[in-house]
Amino acid sequence: MGGVGVHRKRNTRNQRQGAISEGVIKNRLTAMGLLLVQKIEVPFVKSGNGWIRKRCRGDFNAVHESGRYVHIEAKSSRGSLSYTAIQHHQRIWLDEYKKAGAISLLVWLDMDTMNSYILEWPVPGFSKGTPLKPVEAMFLAVKCRNQMKELGERND
Repeated sequence: MGGVGVHRKRNTRNQRQGAISEGVIKNRLTAMGLLLVQKIEVPFVKSGNGWIRKRCRGDFNAVHESGRYVHIEAKSSRGSLSYTAIQHHQRIWLDEYKKAGAISLLVWLDMDTMNSYILEWPVPGFSKGTPLKPVEAMFLAVKCRNQMKELGERND
């Protein structure tokens, strides 16, 4: 039942899905006008007989045209995004970068529709027990895009 071959197949599928998601998200961030968008590579460390991913400080970083640093956490799910999908340490880093003056963004890619939503952190109304739905995310993404545009215009 569920031997090594099954896990390898699932891991390969997850890696392929992850690569597609990363490409879509990076393209959306660039299209939004962010500069120097970079994927933050997650380091692996030896643990016992295997390797584990080390926690890192987000998925992407970029620079806004105003010169401000942009810290980005990206998530993909189907249909809605659960608050618990963002791990505790990820929420802390989003908060800390925001407090330090950076722009903190949450990007959600809905794998059902391949729609992506770029949202300013903290996301209003998004909390434990209250998942984010596409209709709400669409409204908040438009608001975020407008705020980012205004920030750039103020610095011209």
